Amino acid sequence: MSVFMTVVLLVILVIEGLILAVTPWLIKRSEVFAVTIPSAEYNHPRLRLLRRMYVVTLSATTVLLVIVLIALAILASMDDFFIVYSIACFMIILVAIPAYLICRSQALKLKATENWALRAGDQVSAVTSTITVKDPPAMAWNLLYIVVLLITIVIQIVLYPQMPDQLVMQIDLDGTVTSTIQKSPASMLFAPLVQAFMASCMVFAYWMMCRGRLDINPSYPFASAHRSALFVRIQALVLLFFGVLTCAAITLIPFTFVGWLPLQTAGLIMMAVIVMMLVAELYIALKYGQFGARLAPSAEAESSIARDDDRYWRLGMFYFNPNDPVLFLPKRFGVGWTSNFARPMVWLFIIGLVLLTTAFVAAVFLLV
Repeated sequence: MSVFMTVVLLVILVIEGLILAVTPWLIKRSEVFAVTIPSAEYNHPRLRLLRRMYVVTLSATTVLLVIVLIALAILASMDDFFIVYSIACFMIILVAIPAYLICRSQALKLKATENWALRAGDQVSAVTSTITVKDPPAMAWNLLYIVVLLITIVIQIVLYPQMPDQLVMQIDLDGTVTSTIQKSPASMLFAPLVQAFMASCMVFAYWMMCRGRLDINPSYPFASAHRSALFVRIQALVLLFFGVLTCAAITLIPFTFVGWLPLQTAGLIMMAVIVMMLVAELYIALKYGQFGARLAPSAEAESSIARDDDRYWRLGMFYFNPNDPVLFLPKRFGVGWTSNFARPMVWLFIIGLVLLTTAFVAAVFLLV
């Protein structure tokens, strides 16, 4: 097995485990395992213990899986390695979910025991005109995806006469061809189809970021709105840059058909782009936290709860509030956005995404 590819895959797994492990330190101090608390109680001994238990559990799981995978990379076949690697990627999440739920349950019990809910208000703040951070780049910048798509189509048209009758679509790590398709005008749809699907998902995510609600603390509305807007702008820039770069990497596929670029090299380039994107996201998470939470000064600690809406969060992960018109809002546990699942429009988006993905998979299956 390629040492470089093994290292890349292990780095991806480590980044996944690291982001999950440090999540309790990335969210704002007024929420612990998706439970609203007075931010002044953030360092309560029992809450600190819960955070340590969570990070130890996730870190130990990640380290153990990496050791197992290194041993398999040395001793076992690459088929066995990939099977275990796929399981490992899901296993970290399967460990994280119950660990989170256990810690959340304990945090809820502590909140009830300490009567923190009695110190809750119902403040609401809307800040729209005094944020000094620049807006994310305009949606028009997403037209770059169309430019990349057109370039791919032109390259395929130019190179089509030089392509062999059988196009290599898949090889194993030793370079042995495992899958080919007959050259035809229809086969030229593969790369543009992948790009179109990826671009559709990226553009929707970009639109969601720009339309989502900022995470505003009613007690410090202007400072928190500034941090949130900064976070959104940086995330939008990263998504746009790496989204276009990933689609551009797919443009390499026609060059593999004519033998100008080994398919294995093209795959490694695409994986390198993914790793760079994950590293960028890790850096943003560690530096800024969820919606700029790590930028908040300790002086903003409060002895009361400005707004307690725990009742709208199912398991702290799913937001159901039919009285809230917002469609997208910050996650409570993790970095990024979630949806208001009480809004019918959200379910239309979900159904549309499922149909789009199903159509994409069916089209790829027919082409390959």
